[in-house]
Parts: sequence; structure tokens; C-alpha cells
Amino acid sequence: MTNKAKQTVPWWSRLLEQFYLMRTKLIVSFLAVLLIPSILIGYFSYQSAETQLRQQMASSIDFNLFLFRSNINQYVTPLIKDLEVLTTEVQSNTLISKNEEIQAKFDVILKAHPELDTVILGNTKGEYVRSPKKESTDYDPRDQQWYTNAMKLKGETYINNPAVSVSSGNLVVMLSRTLPDGQGAIAMNLSLERLSQSLKNITIGNRGGLFVVDENSTVVTGAGVAFKNTGKKPGDSIEGLPVINKLKEGEVQLASATKEIRFMNRDMQAFTLVDPLTGWNIIALADQEDFSDSVAPILKQSLIVIAISVLAAAVVIILMIRSFLIPLRKLQAGTRIVRDGNLTARVNLSGKDEFSELAQNFDQMTHALHTMVSEVNQTSSRLASSSLMIKESTEQTTESVQHVAETVMESAENATTSAEASEQTANAVEEMAKGVSTIAESASSIVDSAGQTEHDVAKGSQMIGSVRTQMDRILEAVTQTASLMDELSQLSDDAKQMNSAIAAIAKQTNLLSLNASIEASRAGEAGRGFAVVAVEVRKLSEQSKESADSISQIITQMLDLIQRSTATMNGNVRNQVGEGLRISQDAEGAFTNIERSTSHIVEQIQSVSAAAEQISASTEEVSATVTHLASLSRNSADSSQTTSAAVQEQMAAMEEIASSSQELSNMAQDLQELVKRFKI
Repeated sequence: MTNKAKQTVPWWSRLLEQFYLMRTKLIVSFLAVLLIPSILIGYFSYQSAETQLRQQMASSIDFNLFLFRSNINQYVTPLIKDLEVLTTEVQSNTLISKNEEIQAKFDVILKAHPELDTVILGNTKGEYVRSPKKESTDYDPRDQQWYTNAMKLKGETYINNPAVSVSSGNLVVMLSRTLPDGQGAIAMNLSLERLSQSLKNITIGNRGGLFVVDENSTVVTGAGVAFKNTGKKPGDSIEGLPVINKLKEGEVQLASATKEIRFMNRDMQAFTLVDPLTGWNIIALADQEDFSDSVAPILKQSLIVIAISVLAAAVVIILMIRSFLIPLRKLQAGTRIVRDGNLTARVNLSGKDEFSELAQNFDQMTHALHTMVSEVNQTSSRLASSSLMIKESTEQTTESVQHVAETVMESAENATTSAEASEQTANAVEEMAKGVSTIAESASSIVDSAGQTEHDVAKGSQMIGSVRTQMDRILEAVTQTASLMDELSQLSDDAKQMNSAIAAIAKQTNLLSLNASIEASRAGEAGRGFAVVAVEVRKLSEQSKESADSISQIITQMLDLIQRSTATMNGNVRNQVGEGLRISQDAEGAFTNIERSTSHIVEQIQSVSAAAEQISASTEEVSATVTHLASLSRNSADSSQTTSAAVQEQMAAMEEIASSSQELSNMAQDLQELVKRFKI
């Protein structure tokens, strides 16, 4: 029938019953304390790592952009200075007379600068000198763009947009500048082949690329996977790049302009830096998937750490719950056995924890109850025996009084016979007096036993009070432990502030190493050793930052463990101590009820004792009356009617005695039935 009843209960009801169990609550609480902080820490650590990696990659890209811009300046600036010097050494009116001298000078410059493709000098008359030398009857320098633009910017160097050289087929940029007299201009064709070669080893992630374009989106050069996938070559036009056409006058870019774009059907992060000297846009494209790929190992490690933590915590939770459930189940089994009346059960838990102490107190309480019930059982047995004796004596006395009544009625005719019957009645009354005396002594013994029982119950109530006092001390110790954990948490916060200072120093060192690298690159060969030192300083700052990050993670984990320990001390242990206090209060209430019932029994037994004493006094009066009646019956037969009336009164008194003895017998039987519920 039980299995069928269980099958009819809905599954959600059974699930709800399992949820109310202490075991389920502990498991849910431990898992919540473990999983929620672990998931939050993993999520925010992943987000923080992704942000830091993005910043590091962006900083690296910015560094490469500024480094390449510096290379462009180093590549172009010396030629601009040579062009300025050359314009001061040549005059337009000596173009014909010193043609050979100028041609030789241009040849020397061309050999000294292999990156130059052509050097040309032209004047307002259409005359020109060119190196390498090439005769052309239809070539007029005045019709060339480099000449007209140079004439517009007299005294300044004009840099044309990149174009493919007709003579060499290479992508070149032409630098032109007017002569001091303004009657001619000199131009240099600078090949960008060498500049393109310097970009071959530059990569922007696994899918990104570097683009150098002019303000018209014409490709100057490029490198990387993204540039190769476009299929473009120097001199081609390209679309989709965030080109900055022109900087404001006096504007200097301290950082690249960033923008998220869609390029070649891929999501890209664009970093744009303008070279103020040439006006070229140096654009680095970083693929968003490269950012995700760089963070993926961190996400994987976080998930592995969380999984390992969950498994380790599951083992700890099982062991901890088992350490709670085993003594708790033993205590539950012991209370059920005692509830069913078996006072011989003992929990027998060995240990020094609260459960062991509670089990010892429970065993002591059960032992006290066992002793008390045993004494009550013995007292009830004596009470039952005494009540039986009273009942038998009362029955005998009743029979005697009835016989006396018959004798008194016959004594109206024969006084002598009445006197003899009176003597027999006196003897019977004496026997009744002895029985009533025995009842009074038994009642007094019962009163003494009940008083001892009441004393034992009061002693058990004091022991429960001691248990409650001990539980209050345990609660105070838990509160002090929680306070110490708070102080430890404060010290961990101080350590975290020191670690933040270390991280700030590492960041400042990294900035100094970056500035040193820039200065070393400007110094060229002379600053190579200084550049090596700057790289080592930057590595040292990165190692310091990594160490600071590791210390920060360890401190964060320490704070998490301290907070969880504090929550456990303030929550679970405090609740368990509160539950122990509640159980002690319930036990104290049970002893109070037992003490109240025992006091009630004492009062009833005292009432029985008083009734027995009253019966004894009445019996003595009856005995005196019967003696007096025997004397009178000898002297006068006329007093037989008075004796008959006295006998009737005695019969009524005996009926009252019989009723009291029956009530006392019933009380003894009820007390025995109550004691039989307990197994001793």
C-alpha cells in the first residue's frame, strides 16, 4: 500500500519534499556560493583580458604606424635637404654654358642615392638637364606637373602624388623645388621600391594588413594578408579605406584615428595615421577575429579552472554534508526511538564537535528519563498494591458492618446476643483501622517518591539550561571568528592597493621604453645600442605588469575565499548554532511539562493521603461507638434502635471508603499504563 501511495504522489510534490530537506538546502547553498562567484569572476576576467589584449594590440599597431611614419621621414627628408642645397648651387642662366658640369653633378647625386630614379633641371626657356641623360626633342619641362606645381610654391618643396615611372616602371614620387631666382626648378624622382621592401616583414595579426595610400586613395605600398587579398599593387586605386584627405594647419596626430569598418566582407578595426610631410595615409587594418583568437586561450583556461573548481568543491561538499548528515541521522533515529517509548536507546557519537556534544547531552537526558520512569514505575506498583489492600480491607469491613446490622436488629429481642455482636463489631472495626493506617502509610510513601521524581525533573531542566548557555558561547566564538575574517579582508585590500602601485610603475616604465625606442630610431646606427636597452626595459616593464596582474588575481582569489568563509561563518554555522538553541529550548519545555505533570500527581496523592487519614479518624470514632453500644446493650435492650441507626451510618461511611479505594486503584492502574509506554 505504501509503494502504491508513493506512485500516486505527483513528481513535483516529491521534488518539493526533497528540496525541503537539509541535505538539499546545503547542496544548493554550497553550489550557489561556488558557481555564482566563479562564473562572475570568469566572465569579468575574460572581459578584462579581452579589453587589455585589444589595448595591447592597438598600442602595438600604433607603435608600428609611428615607426613606419618615422621611416618615411628618414627616407624622404634627406632628399628634401639635398634638393634645397642643390637649388642654391645651380642657376638657370648657366644651364647651357655649364651643361656638362651640371650633368656631372646630377650623375654623382644619382650614384650616391640609388633610391633616386631621375634628377631633372628645367628653366623658363624650356631648356633642361637630366640624369640619367636622355635626349628628347619633344620634352618641355614647363609642361610637366612637377614644374608647374613647383612654380606655384616658390621657395618650398613640392611632393607629387605617387605615379608609375615611364622610364623604370617603378612607383615613384617626385620632389620639386624652384631655383632661388625663380627662373627654373629642379625635380628628383624618388623610387618607392626600397620603402616597399621595408614593409615585407610587418604583419597585423593573422588576417590584417598595412596600407599606405595618398589622399586620392592611390596605393603607395602595403603588406600583410589583407593587402595581398585585395590583389592591388602600387599605383592602383583602392576603395573602402578610411582616408583622411588633409590635416588641419598646425595639427599633429599624437595617436592614430580608429574606426570599425567592413572591408573585403570582413569586420576590421582601422587605425589611420597621416604623414604630415607627404600627406600619405598609413592605415593598419586589424581583423576582429584576430582579437577573438587571442582571447580564446584565456576563455578556455577560465572554463577549465571553473570546471576543476566545481569538481573539487563537489568532493568537499559531499564530505562536508556527509559529516553533517551521519550524526544528524543518528540523532533523528535516537529521538524517534525515545518518542516511541524506548528509553534504552543511546546515540553514542564520539568527537569534539557540536553534534557530539549534543549527542552526549541527549544520552544524559535519556538516562535521566530512564531513571525517573523506573522510579515512577516502582512507585505506581506500590500504589497499586496498597490500593488493592485497601479495597480488600474495605470489602471485609463492609461485610462485617452488614453482619453487625443484622446482629443489632436481632439484639432488640435479645440484649445478650447484641452485646456479643457488638464485641465482634469492635474487633472488625479495629481490623478496619489497621487497614486504613496501612493506606495512610502507603500514601505517604507515594508522596515521597513523587517528590524525588519532581527533584530529578528539575535537575534535568537545569542540565538543558547548561546546554543552552554552552550554545550561546559557541555563537559568541563564531561572531569573533567572523570579525577576524573581516580584518584579514581589510589587509588583503591594502595588499591590492600596493599591487596597483606596482602596475602603475610598470606602465610608466613601458612608456619611457617606448619614448627611448623612438629616440633610438631617430638616432639611426648611433642609437642602436640605446634601442636594445629600451627593448630590454620594455620587456622588464611587461614582466612587472604580468607579475602585478598575477598578484592581483591571487589577491582577488584570497578576497573571494575570505568573503565566502565569512559568509559561511555568518550564515551556515550561525544557523546551525541557532538550530541547537531552538532544540535546547524545546527540550527545556518538555522537562517543564513533565515537572508540571509530576507536581499534579503529587497533589492527587496528597489528597488520597488526607482522605485515608480522615477514614482512619472515622474508624476510631466507629470503634468507640461500637464499644459504647456493647456496654449499653448489656444495660438496656431499649438502646438497640439507636445502635441500629449508628450501624446504618457506619455502612454509609464504608461505602464512601470503598468508593475512595476504588478511585485510588483506578489512578494506580492509569499510572501503570502510562509507565508501560516506556521501555526501561
